[in-house]
Amino acid sequence: MKVETLMEEAGKLARPSIELYAEQGTDDFLAVWGGDGSASIEGPYKHRMTVDFRYMPDPMKAWRRHGCLSLYTHLHHADKSIIVCSDADIRTVKTSGTKLYGRLTPSLPLLDAFAYTGSPEVMAWANAPESDPEVAGGYEEYYDKYCPLYSDQIYAVLGGWHYMWPDSFQWEEYIDRDLLICTFKDAEPWIEVWDDGEREYEVIERMT
Repeated sequence: MKVETLMEEAGKLARPSIELYAEQGTDDFLAVWGGDGSASIEGPYKHRMTVDFRYMPDPMKAWRRHGCLSLYTHLHHADKSIIVCSDADIRTVKTSGTKLYGRLTPSLPLLDAFAYTGSPEVMAWANAPESDPEVAGGYEEYYDKYCPLYSDQIYAVLGGWHYMWPDSFQWEEYIDRDLLICTFKDAEPWIEVWDDGEREYEVIERMT
């Protein structure tokens, strides 16, 4: 196996994503980070971000084509985080937060993904008892160059592949699910918002 083969396979498996920055990328802003938020939520909640549904991953667009999704995280219990959906146009939402602009970027799979998906050749290599550490290391170096985790400019990413966290023993169980949002600004924690496949959301807080 060659590093170039894994890089080529990664390109085939890449998932569309939008990286969100405070600096202007697209003509219109498509999300707002922090601030007061547009909804009145009682209790120890923090407004993380509000996103225009038009820029959410394709599976979400199938059943929600307009309005905004707002993420409010509980300050003490991640499993009590709240998702608020509204029909408001994000350009009319009143908030003191930071406007975010997007860049469409292919999201590459991490090395472990090759054990579960891809060509038979690459999957066989990834599942072999022993694999060439030089090849594996070469791919991880390539992956790290494009991974949002290693950027201090990215606030959040819409869509794309999910990441391997120390607590992610169930990582492979999410491989066929749709990651809607992953936050990076103000981590830790990192916050993931998932489509549960039944038009509901699952919010997971990640720590290292």
